[in-house]
Amino acid sequence: MILSQIAQYCHNKLNNTARQYLAGRGVSDEFIEAFELGFSPFEVEEMISTLGKDSLLKAGVIFESDEGKIHSLIRNTITFPFVNHHGKVVSVSFRPVQSNEVIKSKNLRKYWHITFVKGSFLYGINRARDAIREQKLAIAVEGQFDVIVSHQFGFTNTIGVVGSDLSAQQIKIISRSTKNLIIVFDGDEAGRRATEKIKAKEIKGLTIKAARLPDGDDVDSFLQSQGTEAYRELLSSAV
Repeated sequence: MILSQIAQYCHNKLNNTARQYLAGRGVSDEFIEAFELGFSPFEVEEMISTLGKDSLLKAGVIFESDEGKIHSLIRNTITFPFVNHHGKVVSVSFRPVQSNEVIKSKNLRKYWHITFVKGSFLYGINRARDAIREQKLAIAVEGQFDVIVSHQFGFTNTIGVVGSDLSAQQIKIISRSTKNLIIVFDGDEAGRRATEKIKAKEIKGLTIKAARLPDGDDVDSFLQSQGTEAYRELLSSAV
């Protein structure tokens, strides 16, 4: 319950700064609403009074110092709710609005809700499942912006693994809707290694192909610079 409340609270807090940041990333107002993106401001007092200190401490989005001072782990961040195929918010991740912010504490380097287990969920599966079934194909990308921009460009069968591997749980979720998967990971050494690792897996009932992005590109940047047809050609070249 607290996860959906956090997501809704932050969605209601979207301000001009956050919207300008998202617009700069190429995300339209329509898809801000569709993916229920939000904003967590610097000030934490209102969130505490609205959602409750104990709930937020348990959720891991605030912590209390030895001196009793409350600190927010998600201040000045864009929020991304993870919604499962049943429509339930199962996690919320966070990204700093200002890229020059220095995240000094190791506790701040991972903007995951405390219950988030990497590899347990697929970002965007709630919006992509019907398209995956209709097209009999899923497209797996790395990050949240890759997913959102893909949907914005019409590739609504796209899901995000949020990382650079595909877990047994994620494979199970995908396999419920299709037997065909195309991986489009980042065009860097890490993305290529991850792609080869996944392709080397013997996954019964799931045919996996991979499309190779140009060096330095991710799906988000490629779509916004090259457009729909170029990306469609890239997907058709998947092996």
